[in-house]
Amino acid sequence: MIIVPDSTAKTHGDFLAEVVDPRGTRLMTDATNRLDKVALGFNRLTVDHSKGEYVKGDVYANTIDAFWSHIKRSVSGTHKVVSKKHLQEYLDAFVFHRNNAYSDKQRFFVLLESVLRFGATG
Repeated sequence: MIIVPDSTAKTHGDFLAEVVDPRGTRLMTDATNRLDKVALGFNRLTVDHSKGEYVKGDVYANTIDAFWSHIKRSVSGTHKVVSKKHLQEYLDAFVFHRNNAYSDKQRFFVLLESVLRFGATG
C-alpha cells in the first residue's frame, strides 16, 4: 500500500503499471470508471456496488473494502488524527497486521527486533 497524490485515472494507471504484473493477474475491482482505460491490459473483473452487486461468482471486492473500513475506523476511533507526515507508517502497520493476522509469533519477533535495534542505537 502506498500513498498516491490523487485518485485520478492516470494515478491508478501509473500504480498498476508499476506494481501489478498483468500476466496471470485477475484484477477484481468495483465498477469505478477510473480504471476503464488504464486497466486495458488486465483481466479486470468487476462488481457494481451501485446496483447492489457485491459478489458475482468468485469475483468480489469485499476484502479490500473491509480493509479500508478497518483503517478508517481505527483512525477515527483509536488514533483520532493521523498526520500526512506519518500516514505511510500507519498504512505500513495496517498492512503488516493484515498480512500477519494469524501469526502472533511473527509479529512478536518483528516487535522484539525493533526494540533490540532501537536499544542498540538509541
